[in-house]
Amino acid sequence: MLFFVYFCKHKLYTMKRFLLLLILLLTASTTFAQRHRLDSLLRELDAVIERTPKIDAERQQSIYRHRMAFNEAVDDRSRYEHSYILFQRYKKYREDSTYYYARTCHTLAESLHDHELLQQALLAEAEGLMRLARYEEAANRLRQTDRKYVSTHASQYFYLNHSLYYALSQTSSNDEERMEYQRKMRAYRDSIAAIRPSDTSGAVSNISQIMKSEGKYREALAYLVEYEKSQPDSVWNNAVTCTVLAELYKLMGDNMQSVIYLAQASILDKKEGKKSYTALQTLGQQLYEMGDLQHAYYYITTALNDIMFSDARNRLVQVAEFLPIITAAREEAIKKDRFETWIFMLVLGVSIIGLLGLLYVLSRRNKNLAEVKKVLDEKNRELSAHEERLTEHTEELATLNAQLREANKIKEEYIAQLFNICSLYINDMEDYRISLLRKAKKGNEKELLTALNSPVGAKSKKDLFRQFDAIFLELFPNFIEKFNALMNDGERFQPKAGELLSPELRIYALVRLGITDSTKIASFLGYSSQTIYNYRVKVRSHVGIPREEFVERVQRL
Repeated sequence: MLFFVYFCKHKLYTMKRFLLLLILLLTASTTFAQRHRLDSLLRELDAVIERTPKIDAERQQSIYRHRMAFNEAVDDRSRYEHSYILFQRYKKYREDSTYYYARTCHTLAESLHDHELLQQALLAEAEGLMRLARYEEAANRLRQTDRKYVSTHASQYFYLNHSLYYALSQTSSNDEERMEYQRKMRAYRDSIAAIRPSDTSGAVSNISQIMKSEGKYREALAYLVEYEKSQPDSVWNNAVTCTVLAELYKLMGDNMQSVIYLAQASILDKKEGKKSYTALQTLGQQLYEMGDLQHAYYYITTALNDIMFSDARNRLVQVAEFLPIITAAREEAIKKDRFETWIFMLVLGVSIIGLLGLLYVLSRRNKNLAEVKKVLDEKNRELSAHEERLTEHTEELATLNAQLREANKIKEEYIAQLFNICSLYINDMEDYRISLLRKAKKGNEKELLTALNSPVGAKSKKDLFRQFDAIFLELFPNFIEKFNALMNDGERFQPKAGELLSPELRIYALVRLGITDSTKIASFLGYSSQTIYNYRVKVRSHVGIPREEFVERVQRL
């Protein structure tokens, strides 16, 4: 039993540790995902702020077109229409111009005696006065509005009254007055909720604001989140609703989610070219609280510049109060960065000195290595030269060996044939001698003279040439084709019918065999030296190259 209890306790302790670890892992992964999402949004926001000049230029072009149309209008009704468009274009961009064109609408509506346009102009003028923090005058304009007109434009009227009392509650120093303003704010919120369709993002935002004012933060947050699930991107793409969600997450203690929605609201505001807003300065304040001083300072100064541009005096005080705190924190961060920079420079200086010492040692070593390399390169060049010479000698030896093999082959062939020719010639001479001897013994002087006058030598020479030609072409079967290929002008040397080689071919066949002297060639062929010279000049005239070069080329055939 004790063992069982111990086992259960041990298992329970292990399960608790496992669950705790699992919770920590899930929390860490969620935090990492939120941080990654926030970083992505801040990068997008920075990019949008960088594009502000371009966005402003596009808005200014639109304003310029309507101002030109206003100046060119031929009647007051057209001027009213363009004035009201300019009022809309300047709203949350330039508050003084917003009021100017609202006031222009009022003047034109009176001149037109158009009751409907006059009521519209009164609401526009009230909004313009509120943006200039002229709250009493704005309240007076709202009181001048006809109740019949309010019944058909109640949403705008109630929203303006809510905005008026919200601004008064923010600037009031009297607690009793502040409570009264907040009561009226709540009443107008209830009125807006009663008339707006409940399935719009504006209505959902308004209802969640009512819940927030009652302290029902969790219910308001759940209400907005549920709407966001049913209407994807409706909340995410609405700057006002994103700001409300950010406020609720902040009240619930989820600072990361609050900053994420503030970043998205700021992106939407800046993309629309607004200069009067709350999201960006609130984002800067919360990033300051999270320790991100760089972004906090950047966003607060951006918001301050936009507010000064728009002349939104009611927001200027809020941002200006917070700016000295962020500025001081940034200066502290700069001091810290400066100290860290000095430390870094000191470490860097020591590192550079060490590196220079190391470079000196390495340079000495490299110098020694370079000298060794130089010696090795010289030796390598010598070896390369020896190898080249050896290669040349090897090639020369190979050539000589080929020539020797060829010469040996020629000698073997010609010696064998020479013995055969000599043997035949001796036999013929012996038969010729015997024939003459017989004729002499018979005393037949006439036949003897006839035999002696017959050209036996010419026949033997002809047979010798035929034997030479046959042996040569057996050794060099392609000689005629290769020899004719040396002719540059297309001339071709061919043997006559019944012959194997022509006299020209036979002369250069002897050259191919290494007999280049014309006297020896003449002796062998039975021609005069002049005849051999003439043949050789005739052939070279078709080649067009020097004698020595031509001889070398023939000997390589």
